[in-house]
Amino acid sequence: MAPVAYLSKSLSLAKKNYDIFDKELLAVIRAVKEWHHLLEGSKMPVQVLTDHKNLEYFSMSQSLNKCQIQWANFLVDYNFQIIYRPMAQNKKADILSRHYDLVTLDGGVENQVLLKPELFIASITPDQEINNLIGEAIYKDICLKEILYKLQNKEKVIDWELKEGLLWFQKKIFVPKDETIRDLILESRHNLAAAGHPGQARTLELVARSYYWPSMTKFVNSYVSHCKTCIQSKPTNQVPVGLLKPLQISVS
Repeated sequence: MAPVAYLSKSLSLAKKNYDIFDKELLAVIRAVKEWHHLLEGSKMPVQVLTDHKNLEYFSMSQSLNKCQIQWANFLVDYNFQIIYRPMAQNKKADILSRHYDLVTLDGGVENQVLLKPELFIASITPDQEINNLIGEAIYKDICLKEILYKLQNKEKVIDWELKEGLLWFQKKIFVPKDETIRDLILESRHNLAAAGHPGQARTLELVARSYYWPSMTKFVNSYVSHCKTCIQSKPTNQVPVGLLKPLQISVS
């Protein structure tokens, strides 16, 4: 995936006096308002990635002020998840329930939850799990033994790097000869609902953005061509079969 838009705004003098929790939630509110035309009515949960652990403050029952009540009423119309991703990992689902009791702005609301705990999902994403497996598997591939040895001893190897516990080839994560891992990558780029079972070329493009291995094109094409969901939903180009017309039998 690649960025399609950016948003940056400074705080007004009044908002600079907000508590840290309110400031961090305000960033989410502003982003949702900015791209509401893209987010409204989303069937899939929109993932909000944040390195602000403090947002979990709003998952606890507490008294809400008028501003927080307005935010709560605003957010109930959107299908989203909050994913906490620590700064060190920030390199690259339940829908929020409607709170019909949040209708008055007269004073605070006692023991109210602004962001339901279910909104906060694990920070470990499918790619992180896959990359962890890759980081272990590269040391089991005997074909990579010499390259790894040189890189670990600070020798330069053209097109190769060893960083973040992964082996990189031409700026792409190199996937060792492990069919299970390669299948997991294809599942994340082809099978998941967010991917939508794209064709061979599109699937290859999605995989190639982050990963590389020899004969990757052949592997991807084979995977897509054997996808049961794609086979079952593939439209037919055959002309519909017409009605049977019995032969007339002459009576002599």
